Amino acid sequence: MRVSYAIRAHPDRADLVADLLARLGLDETHVVWDRWGDSWDTGRRAWQAHDPDADWHLVIEDDAIVSRDLLPAVEQTVETLPEQSVLSLYLGREGSRGIAAAAERATTRGAAWVQAPHLVWGVAIAAPTASIPAMLDWCDRLEWPSRVYDTRLAAYYQHRAWPAWYPVPSWVDHGGAPSLLGRGARRQALAFVGADASALEELGRDGGVVRARTRTRKETTVSDTDLVIAKTSAVVRHHGRRAVIQKGTTVAEKGADIVRDHEHLWEPIRVDYPAEQGSRGRRVEDTTAAPGQVREADTTVAAAPKEEPTTEAPAEPTTKQVRRWAKEQGYEVPSSGKLPEDLVAAYKRAHGGGW
Repeated sequence: MRVSYAIRAHPDRADLVADLLARLGLDETHVVWDRWGDSWDTGRRAWQAHDPDADWHLVIEDDAIVSRDLLPAVEQTVETLPEQSVLSLYLGREGSRGIAAAAERATTRGAAWVQAPHLVWGVAIAAPTASIPAMLDWCDRLEWPSRVYDTRLAAYYQHRAWPAWYPVPSWVDHGGAPSLLGRGARRQALAFVGADASALEELGRDGGVVRARTRTRKETTVSDTDLVIAKTSAVVRHHGRRAVIQKGTTVAEKGADIVRDHEHLWEPIRVDYPAEQGSRGRRVEDTTAAPGQVREADTTVAAAPKEEPTTEAPAEPTTKQVRRWAKEQGYEVPSSGKLPEDLVAAYKRAHGGGW
């Protein structure tokens, strides 16, 4: 499993970037510098900087404090993570009571991981490279008043219902540099393994997993998010400018001006989450294999039935679909005739199909 790396950085923190590169053993080719104080622009380019041959990509903030052996530990971790999941190396003191409570429960029980329904913090995030083109395209369409990087990133993977994995204690902490976005001073990990500790040694700790869930119903539940999606297409005036809203594509926060001014155009985004399990499910949780580990399940718990692999391939993408997507990505596309095979293959990889 191959991982590529990028550091999203601000020129005011050049000294921190130099220290971080030295700690990670990386050179300046892995740094993506802020151009004009736009959090999303810098973060977007940091994800675009992934190695096309890599399986996963890790983006780290410039003021991160990292443990030893971080990159080898990440490479081993993603070997065993589900394909449709993300890895967050930082779990903060503020931002999610449910995840923080799960982390405290994990510490009490000696568990090494928290699995949560969504991302919260953007200090150090790894995701499959196959998900990056669609993620960037989706986040670019958000009609939000702010362009905060981690908020957009978390919204996309929450929309996809991809769980986030957090090591406990965190392998990365937030440095003491003042927030460039005006956020509070308590930007620290709930628990940090330490700059002198080895993330590889933590990965080898036999600790198990705690799931950050609060629901008690036995069946699958559906949760409203803080987002809405356009239920019809329209062209409206917004802050004196023309805004195009596309059905099933344009996404915004519930409290955004464009939503309040045109409420009839929107509907809530709802995400299916598995419910909290009872005592039997907790026994399964205790024996769930953590990333980087292979554990035998409790013999008193029946194994989940295996899904039979499907042999039916999805329909081939149309030329119109591929051409539209390629233009959005900035590729050179012939105006007529057969599309290049490598372009069609890139479309399929980006959309995660089973072709």
